[in-house]
Formats: sequence, C-alpha cells, structure tokens
Amino acid sequence: MTSQPIPSSTNGPQELLDYLPEDDGYTIPIFYKPAPRIHREVRFRYRPIEILERAILVEFKERKAEREVEEMFAGVIAGRITEWSLVEKVGDTEVPMPISKAKVLRLKPPLFLRMINTVVWGFDGGDEDPKLTVDQTAEDLDRMARAVAEGRPISDVIVGDLRKN
Repeated sequence: MTSQPIPSSTNGPQELLDYLPEDDGYTIPIFYKPAPRIHREVRFRYRPIEILERAILVEFKERKAEREVEEMFAGVIAGRITEWSLVEKVGDTEVPMPISKAKVLRLKPPLFLRMINTVVWGFDGGDEDPKLTVDQTAEDLDRMARAVAEGRPISDVIVGDLRKN
C-alpha cells in the first residue's frame, strides 16, 4: 500500500456514525494538529476495528512481550490505514511515505501512540480539521435536509451516500 493524496478535509461530520457499517469500504477520516517539535499536521483514513477483533488484540497484548506488542500494533495500523499525508525525504525532495509496518515503526513515539489510540483502540477521534470546506458543510446540510424530508436517521442517508461512491 502506498500513500495517496488526502482530500482537503478528512474529518467532517458527514461521515460520523455511531456504529460500523457492514460494507467493507467504510473508512474514518482523521486529522491531527501539528505537535510542536514532534510532528506536522497529519491526515489519514482508516478502516475501523470491530469490537471482537479488538478483543483478540487485547488477548495478544496480555500474552506477549512489549516488543511483539508494538510490532503487532504497527502491523494493525499499517493494515488499517488506507491513505495518509505523511511524507519522507529522498534527497532534497519530499515524497509520499509508503504505508507499511516498517514505516509505522519509524514514527515518533507520540504520533505512534496516538495512532494506536485512534486505529487500534478507537478512543481518539482526532482534532477538528481547519480545512473543512464550504462545499462539505453544504453537503452536510443537504444530507440533514434529506433525512428530515424522508423521515430517516441521518446515519442512513450517510451510509447510502457512502455506498453510492
């Protein structure tokens, strides 16, 4: 898997659901504000982990040494992230950083730990994205209006729109 361009906003309310849809294409957009002297802003999308899958990870964590656990977390993160904004230097040029377990293991510890809390445990929903566009806000309002007009929950409208794409 390689990194890909991320849309200008990846953390809009239009994709917020209280459950995990059954279709396998569902991803969650995340934005992390820059952490001074640690990392730049980070954007990525990931496929969430279901509760029973997490239980398997908890059991693994309880039985293994810390090094094995960190390697497992890196593999899970790399396997769940579908795109990210991270770059690496090749000579004097910044290029998209491939998404891999090896690259995740090279992240600075605070960023790695935050990704664990987001991707593995699901406890960190990221920060508010300052690049939320007017078009995305209009899309949110359109979805709310359709939900009200059709007497459906907004989550049904969102899932329907996601399946169309």
